Parts: sequence; C-alpha cells; structure tokens
Amino acid sequence: IEASNIEIKFHCQEKLPKAYIDPSQIKLIIENLIDNAIRYTKEGGTIEIWLGRKDSNFFFEIKDTGVGIPKEDQKYIFQKFFRSENAMKEQTRGSGLGLFIVKSIIEKSGGKIWFKSEEGKGTSFFFTLPIR
Repeated sequence: IEASNIEIKFHCQEKLPKAYIDPSQIKLIIENLIDNAIRYTKEGGTIEIWLGRKDSNFFFEIKDTGVGIPKEDQKYIFQKFFRSENAMKEQTRGSGLGLFIVKSIIEKSGGKIWFKSEEGKGTSFFFTLPIR
C-alpha cells in the first residue's frame, strides 16, 4: 500500500451487534477482497471500506479506483480459475480461486456477494452476512 501510494479509508457504523461467524473465515474473505483491491489499484489510487448494518445483516463494501472488470468478463468473475484479461495484463499473480472461495464461504454462511465495476474506473464488492 505504501509503495503504491494507495490511500485506504475505513468507515464503520457504531454499535454493531456481535457476529457469530468463524473468525478465520471472515478474515479470509476480507483479506482476499482487500488484496484484490490493492493489486488492481494503480499508484495514487484509493480503497474505501464500509462496515455497517442493513436490516438483519452485516453489510460490507470494498471499493477501489482500480482497473475495473471488463463488461464481457463480469459474468465469469466468481468462477473457479477465472482471471480477467485486463487483470493478467497487470502482471499480478493469482490462481483465479480467491473470489470463488469467498463466494462459497459467504453463501454457506447465509450471506450474499455481488459487485459493480466499470473498466478503467474501479470496482466495488459488496457482501452481507446475517446477524444471528
């Protein structure tokens, strides 16, 4: 982050209830999404992270000002071993398993994941997890 001069902003609602999820699983989810945001955000970019509550769910958003995901690749983004063409141009390492695993963990925990992206402008990943 420092080497690329990327700014990270964190926003969190106060008074969130306790979550009952395996800490190692939530850590894996968040690390993967933040790692992707860092990898695909060019020098001087910004990453914003929101944590809050929406209805009976925890709500997370991780937004970057990175390379974005081409429209034609968006339908494949959660598939095993998929890497977008522009992601490979960035010379980043990856197996194409991270988002597949993240989606599996979130869905098995009763949550949902989705994203919005525009090539050249960045990507926002959103996910919810139920409050139990």
